[in-house]
Amino acid sequence: MTKILEVRNIEYRHSSKRGLFGKQKTFTLGPISFDMYSGETVAVIGNNGAGKSLLAKTLVGAVQVDKGEIVLLSEQDSNTDKPTEVASDTLQTPRRKRVQDIRMILQHSADSLNPAISIGSILTQTLKLNTDLTETARREKIEETLLKVGLLHEHYYYYRHMLSDGQQQRVAMARALILDPKIIVADEPFAALDPSVRSQTVNLILKLQKELGLGFVFISHNIGIVRHISDRVLVMDKGQIIEQGITAEVFVDPQQPLTQKLIKAHFDLVEKHFAHV
Repeated sequence: MTKILEVRNIEYRHSSKRGLFGKQKTFTLGPISFDMYSGETVAVIGNNGAGKSLLAKTLVGAVQVDKGEIVLLSEQDSNTDKPTEVASDTLQTPRRKRVQDIRMILQHSADSLNPAISIGSILTQTLKLNTDLTETARREKIEETLLKVGLLHEHYYYYRHMLSDGQQQRVAMARALILDPKIIVADEPFAALDPSVRSQTVNLILKLQKELGLGFVFISHNIGIVRHISDRVLVMDKGQIIEQGITAEVFVDPQQPLTQKLIKAHFDLVEKHFAHV
């Protein structure tokens, strides 16, 4: 596989305060380092407040890191170990390139879709802001992407309220894919879906990954899905990666107490389910 991303010792410090007289709290993310390869799914797991979503935001550039680098590699760069495109907040980087190469799917897809405009208009805005395509080329690209995620040409004219939850999630995927990214960051993308729709969406992601060679950063509390679709897993606690490795190996022999707890809770739930079947 071709290396497409290097995360090098990134750190971010966030301070928050509740109320006028509340005590200021500081959360530190990092230092975090990992690599990613084309066609690979890296899952990020951990308890609430571990920093998983914050890590996702740093990868897509929604949050600027205080230290470290996020380095995007082309195929040529991977062969020479000499990156030409550095998506780092410590270096000057073309914003358009960062936005195109790393895209995000949010947990609540419906909230990210403007109910007042059509799906076609939503996707057109993404292309207008990030590409120089003509109107005709934009229309062709949108229809091609809708088909790619399992929707129809006519969904171009639909509005959010006309779509099911699963279809809304597919639109969110279309918006992420329409710029031909190298990496998709998915933050709890299945949390709001019922089990049958969730299964269809997982299969769609695996299909697209195989066809397009995409890298997926998959953030989830659903250990069962993580076990099913991820190649490697990163376990986070208090802003740091405390364990990482090949998913199958981590599940068989978890080293950290938190990892052991998360995996045990999953298998206990599975056993409880089948005990009542």
